[in-house]
Formats: sequence, structure tokens, C-alpha cells
Amino acid sequence: MPKLNKRTISVFVIAVIALYIVIAVIPKLTGVLTPTETIKYGNLEVADKAKCFIVRDETVYSAPASGKMKFTVDEATQVKKGADIMKFTASADGSKKSDKDADASGSKYKDIISRLGNNMKVSKGSVSERKGEISFYVDGFESFFTTDRMKNFSYSDMKGTNIDPENLRRTSAKKGEPVYKICDNSAWYIVFWVDKAHMKRYTEGSDVTAELPGGSLHASVYAVKKDGTKSEIILKTNRYYRNFTSDRIIEGKIITVSGYGLIIHNSSMTYKDGKRGVYAKDTADNYVFKPVNVLSTDGSRSIVSESTFFDKKGDPVNTVEVYDEIKKHPGR
Repeated sequence: MPKLNKRTISVFVIAVIALYIVIAVIPKLTGVLTPTETIKYGNLEVADKAKCFIVRDETVYSAPASGKMKFTVDEATQVKKGADIMKFTASADGSKKSDKDADASGSKYKDIISRLGNNMKVSKGSVSERKGEISFYVDGFESFFTTDRMKNFSYSDMKGTNIDPENLRRTSAKKGEPVYKICDNSAWYIVFWVDKAHMKRYTEGSDVTAELPGGSLHASVYAVKKDGTKSEIILKTNRYYRNFTSDRIIEGKIITVSGYGLIIHNSSMTYKDGKRGVYAKDTADNYVFKPVNVLSTDGSRSIVSESTFFDKKGDPVNTVEVYDEIKKHPGR
């Protein structure tokens, strides 16, 4: 038997390595030799992260005179109309001061006063004039973020907006300065924008979950409106929210679909005779078509019915089971 020279051995070794790469490595990277997936249980979530604007029915009250204040309620306290909220003592010359005293350059709250304009109500005393939650956080935009105006908000105007409410709780005030506000918590709104392609996720009257810095809550879709390349979404809720009285602009996540069940990649589904389904391996290792019923989807994966579902005629249809092995990209 002739001896192999070094060059022949080298070529043989290189060929073996190349063959190993083709057989073992490349399939692991590309999945070429594993064209199936196994159906398993999993979680599915469809959500949009967005800059959210809080809209409330709220009234800001100003000091009736210059004087001392001692509040008997805390932030976010629920009060009824006529409830005691503070003890107010006018200064000796407080009643002589004009309504414009608080507009003086010396007022710490001149910017808030300017933004509110004529939209403050003069407090008539030390009791609540309406029911709601007390708040000392005022930003001056209370007359801008209203239920009457929210459907006319524009993404181009709002996207760069930043507002930091100021805590007005203190022991004295000048006549005409804002001192507190009352917010109606029986219904309030969350306004945000999503890409127009995501607009179909939101249907008026449908329920969603809003994950906000102060906690998660359930809400319903109140309105949907096209706005250029974006869509304005307005949610309505009456649920408790820890930062209800203080938040104005916050980052949130709006969840439109959240579920647990059998997960299938959408790319594994195809159509046969007008029915949507997958090709699943049977006990004889043959691939047979099984119709599927999509319960929810995030665009790339779907939760589907298990074992049996009912078609439009009410007839039972056998479908996939957990651990079924199905073809990937059956159309290829």
C-alpha cells in the first residue's frame, strides 16, 4: 500500500473539517436541517410603549385674600362637596389687596398664573366646592388638557412637550395665587400616539391594560383618530391610580393582547382549500394538514386553539395538540 504524502494528508484533513462544518455547524446556525418546530405553551403580549398625557376634569382654586393657610387634608384625599380642607386666616390688609396682586413679578407662581389666565376659581372659604381628589400639584395646563380639547391634540405639537407639575402646598399665599385643585376621579383619560400601522390594534370600546409608573390599570379605548403618520389613541378609565392627581406626562406601556396558550410562529401557517392551518407530523412520520384557529397574534407569533375548535357553522374541527411537530415555512 503506497504511503500518503503530507500534502494528501493535509487535503484529507481539510476536507474532513469542511464536511464537519457543512454537516454540524451550518445547520445549527441556519436551521437548514431542522425545518420543523414543536408546538409548546407560552405567553404572548402585544403592546405599545408611548408617551402618555393624563387628562382630568380638574379645577384650580386661588387664595381669596393674602393670608395664612393650614390644610387639614393630604394629597389625593377624596373629599365631598362641603368638606373641610383648610383653615385660612387673612392678613390684616389682605382684604384690601387687588385681584392682580399675585401677577406681580414677585410671585413665585407667576408662570402658572399666566398659563391659567381666567381659568382659576377663587376659593370661597375653607371647604371643598366640589367632590373629587385634592391635589397640590399644579402645572398651569389644567385648562389646556381638557376632555373638550383632547380629540384635537396634534402629535407634531405634543411630541416635544415636557411638563413638571409644581407642589403648591405651603403655609401662606398672596391673593390670587393658586393654592390647590380638585380632580374628578370618576372618569379620566390617557392620550398617546402610536405608529399608524398599529392603529388596528385599538378598537373603540375594547379593553386594554395600561402599565404606568404609578401602577397598572384597566382602561377602555375611548377614541381612535388618524394623525399623519401616527394615530391618536384616547383611553378612558375610572380605576384607582396612585399618581392620578400629580402625573401629567409619563412613559407607559399599553397592552392590547396578553395571553397564555399554544404558540405557533405565523410563518409556519399556510392555507389549503381556503382554510388556515399547519402541516403536522403524524405517527407514520407523514405531514398532514391540520386547520388552526388563531385566538390572538402579535404579528409574528399566534396563540391557537388546542385539540378542537368550532368553525363558523358550529361544527367541531380537530386541530393541533401540544408537542405536535409542524413544518416551518410550509410554502417553500
